[in-house]
Amino acid sequence: DPDAAPQPSGQTTGFLIGWIAAAFVTGTLSEKLVNRGQSALTQGIGFFIASLAGGVVVLYAFGISYLALVVGLGFEKAFMGSLAFIPGDALKAVLAALAGRAVMVGYPLLPQRA
Repeated sequence: DPDAAPQPSGQTTGFLIGWIAAAFVTGTLSEKLVNRGQSALTQGIGFFIASLAGGVVVLYAFGISYLALVVGLGFEKAFMGSLAFIPGDALKAVLAALAGRAVMVGYPLLPQRA
């Protein structure tokens, strides 16, 4: 219908915008929670918390808010529709934590920020 109002943008736009904030939060939390003096397990847990908080919580906050407010789904529908993706994203957070730990081990001269 040529007279139909154009949709602001796709349903994934909020998640795409949220990647910026998610990356920032994940990186910041990684710097705060993980350091070389910790055990491997503590480092892995720190990376996992950072990945889960930034890569899932922050990202979903942007994506669900966009779906609810801009696309017009409402918060309940947007939230319920996103629940199916959380187990896979939690698994990705585990993989990101393992990757973060591997980078710390593989690059011993990587500077530690104060």
